[in-house]
Amino acid sequence: MKRKMKNACRAVCFVLTLLFGVVAFASAQGMPTAVPEQVGLSSERLERIDKFIQTQMDNKEISGASVIVGRRGKVAYKKAFGLADIDAKKPMRTDTIFRLCSSSKMIGAVAGMIAWEDGLFDLYDPVSKYIPEVKDLKVMEVDPNDPSKYKIVPARTPMLMYQAFNFTAGMSYHLLLGFTHPALQKMFDDAPINDGYWPNTYTNVEWLKERVKLPLVNHPGEQFNYGRNLQVMTAVIEVITGMSFGEWCQKRIFDPLGMNDTHFFVPDEKMDRVASLYFKLDGKLVKAEEGKTYLGMEYGISEVIDPYWFRASKNPKKYYGAGESLLSTVEDYAKFLQMLVNGGELNGARILSPKTIEFMNAKHIKDWGVCKQLFDQYFAGYTWGLGWAVLEDVGVGHHIGTPIGKGKGPQITWNGWMGTRQYVDFEEELFVILMSQKLPAPQPWIDKLKDLVYQAIIE
Repeated sequence: MKRKMKNACRAVCFVLTLLFGVVAFASAQGMPTAVPEQVGLSSERLERIDKFIQTQMDNKEISGASVIVGRRGKVAYKKAFGLADIDAKKPMRTDTIFRLCSSSKMIGAVAGMIAWEDGLFDLYDPVSKYIPEVKDLKVMEVDPNDPSKYKIVPARTPMLMYQAFNFTAGMSYHLLLGFTHPALQKMFDDAPINDGYWPNTYTNVEWLKERVKLPLVNHPGEQFNYGRNLQVMTAVIEVITGMSFGEWCQKRIFDPLGMNDTHFFVPDEKMDRVASLYFKLDGKLVKAEEGKTYLGMEYGISEVIDPYWFRASKNPKKYYGAGESLLSTVEDYAKFLQMLVNGGELNGARILSPKTIEFMNAKHIKDWGVCKQLFDQYFAGYTWGLGWAVLEDVGVGHHIGTPIGKGKGPQITWNGWMGTRQYVDFEEELFVILMSQKLPAPQPWIDKLKDLVYQAIIE
């Protein structure tokens, strides 16, 4: 009898948990919600995410995080953990705003392909067709047998719009220590432009005109090199439309999808919702302070950055980094990812054609590997589409997920320098988002989140 009563109590508790979960999910900012079991996920198994995030906080990897998991068109898991600011004891929330850094790239690539769908450019147009200064390009060729030796030579071919999306335009970063050749690093440091983490006074077009005065790291189309490639596309959009890239994104993505907390420049009234950025120094989390700048190996930063470059009232609001500069919430990003899962549409707003998304999910580079300069161990088994990594071989990198060529489509992903990661699996109708804020990078623990989500799939 006692055992029956105990089991009955457990059943009642389970039902109440589900009911309370439904109530909690009702605030998912307009996205449909479901108890995990309704979309083929296990509530019990998803709780392993809770323990995992708590472990990262206990290990001083992060101060907190926000996570959303969606499947079959509904949000099935949405939680915030820890603190957005340790000193202020400000709790992390699912509407906390995070620096996306390279998690901006998926959004930026979609913004560019919208312009392509509109017929504003062809992917095989030379960039110089729209911006004449993007010609007579130079390339740094480094001696593979002696990296100290190099020469600057004319580019063999023009830079094409296509190469802005498949990251073969030669527009590498220099923000991460050791990412480029020391000589090229010095050229970057001496140039009147930077990698975007600053209140810059130049426009996207002006940035590109200065950047192409410096050597590329590869001949256009001949090698994958991670970096500022998407910025080429933003300058062309600004020239053709007369709009800033920020205005273009607002009109064509943020407003239609209701991404009301996604900004290049955060209004002052929302600044209290921005998560503090932390550095892990000597095993402790140290907050990046507003009004200070940071540079150094201990931070993983190779040029001076202002961790609060995005405050609208202190930024000229001229420069919009397609691959680096956005801030957003897990709730807003969930809408964007659900749009991708849906084949380019959400709540009646058509952003892209399903065929365009299929095209973006194809393999658009040769067997060059993704981000091989720094992150090959984390992205082994992935190739590159148009603006994001695409899972190609689950056996090479031991990555769970759906590879290219199966069912409704592959699993795609990318991450952000300061602690964000997102996945979409078209076959499983699944998306996953994690947002946290910590340097230095890379942060390998984040990859485990995907395993914890996939092991919760029960049908």
